[in-house]
Amino acid sequence: MSQRRIYTTPFINKELLLKALNNLNISYIDQGNELIIENKNKVYIEEKFLYENGQFIYQYDSWHEKENKTFLASLEKEYNKVYLEQKKLIEEAKLEEERKRFEEKLRKIEEEKKDFIEKQKNEIIKRAKEKGYTVKEKKVGNKIKLILVRHNY
Repeated sequence: MSQRRIYTTPFINKELLLKALNNLNISYIDQGNELIIENKNKVYIEEKFLYENGQFIYQYDSWHEKENKTFLASLEKEYNKVYLEQKKLIEEAKLEEERKRFEEKLRKIEEEKKDFIEKQKNEIIKRAKEKGYTVKEKKVGNKIKLILVRHNY
């Protein structure tokens, strides 16, 4: 004689559980907080996952105890694999976001540096002209060299 068994699973994320079931080619019916497993070579036996207290509980018929333990073991393995893939994608997205933030900060610093250099250059030129110098600008590599010339007659 068989009886209904309840097994508490480590599955807490429905999205990951659905991906794991799909990866194992297991068909199911999603009814919100209930996932009914469709006919795993068994007829008229309902197996389902119920979402209760933050995790999924698996209900099954004890007649197929060994099959269900094998099924749950392979599902847990696949769930962990999907979880690690999801975690890796999240970490890659965070790294990409951090890289973009760093590049933006670097771009702002470079822009501020150019503005500062331009401001300094204009200030030097202004003071030099006030003192009667003519200013010649010469680029040496990536630096600007200002040459001050005064003609005495």
